[in-house]
Amino acid sequence: MKKIVWMFSGILLLLLVACGEKTPEEKTEYGKVSAYEIAKAVEHSQENFAKGNYAEFSLQNSSEYMKLLFADYDVANQVTDFYYIGSQGASADEIMVAITKDEGSRKVVQDAFDYRLKAREEAFAGYDEYEYKKVQKGKILTYGDYLVLIVVEDQKRTKSTVKSVVSVGYEPIYGEPSETMDPVVTTDEWTDPETSTDENTETEDVYNPRKYKKVHYGEGYANSYNPLLVTAFQNNQRELLTDPMDVILYDRCMELLEPLKDKELSPVSIEHEIYEILAREMEYDWDHYSFKGQAVNSDNPFGALLYGEGICEGYSRSFHLLCSMMGLEVIVVKGEANYNREAHEWNMIHLGEYWYYVDPCWGDIGDSVDDYYFNTTENAMLEATHFWDTEGLPECDTMTYAERECLK
Repeated sequence: MKKIVWMFSGILLLLLVACGEKTPEEKTEYGKVSAYEIAKAVEHSQENFAKGNYAEFSLQNSSEYMKLLFADYDVANQVTDFYYIGSQGASADEIMVAITKDEGSRKVVQDAFDYRLKAREEAFAGYDEYEYKKVQKGKILTYGDYLVLIVVEDQKRTKSTVKSVVSVGYEPIYGEPSETMDPVVTTDEWTDPETSTDENTETEDVYNPRKYKKVHYGEGYANSYNPLLVTAFQNNQRELLTDPMDVILYDRCMELLEPLKDKELSPVSIEHEIYEILAREMEYDWDHYSFKGQAVNSDNPFGALLYGEGICEGYSRSFHLLCSMMGLEVIVVKGEANYNREAHEWNMIHLGEYWYYVDPCWGDIGDSVDDYYFNTTENAMLEATHFWDTEGLPECDTMTYAERECLK
């Protein structure tokens, strides 16, 4: 009997020891999901990523993008998979996922990601405080061979999202990955208040943006503007305009410029008045790419001057239109800005014997202006991280207009 008791006691002891032993922690297996799936999971965790305007590329089509993102860091040869989703507008939002080859490769990619975050900080410092702070909170997460760079609005959700995806695989809970959709054209129609038969339509005040917010993607005002607007303004012939939207834009320009016509101003004084008008009457349209309402017109004078919102093209083309109406010779310059080389647009103006650069978008600092971007030089624009091809453009003065005037 004692023998049986001892046998049961021994078995029980062995079971207790076995249950109490700590087994070696199982190593989490990564590599079951692609860089694309991780990037998409993070994107879908954000309510308003990049305000709807972003570019995507994979390792297969990324050679040129890699140079822009990482300068001299040879990231392409350090990874087996890579995916990027990043803002093409004024938002700092960005997601990068790299699956590295080995420990040495991880170090190279880590350094490249660190470089990218610093470059983005420089790009937004002094330009947009909100986006700058967003970049400062950017994260670089590491899981096995995965490196993930994240600059987004809601950072709290990203870490758990990435960890879940790389650990258990991509799940529908994070949103189904899909290709970028083309903007949807709505069925709303624009109505000219002067010809509308609606009894409730106000007609006394032509400038009422709420009346014209039914211009949607695919139905927007022509890019830039109708040259007849300048002819009609300079000859006081409003009847030359047959397009209702041209008539509305003409009336708005007349409202803005009429006070200048009664003053005896020099060309540069007229230009500066227009520079100030845009800063006073406009603000940057952060929702331009959110597929909402009138956003399609933020890249032209109709949206910029009627709605008071515009992106860089809205500023530059409005400056071009208003200056041309007042008899000033102005052109539009297309290029890139910031260290991440985002598309940008500004102007050149001909004053006296010389041409100068003007950036009314970057010059808008609220209800006032920054004259650093007013009638400046090529070198000054380069120092302000503007990049462009000067071939075919007029030669710019080597002095600013203000410096040139001081010599007289």
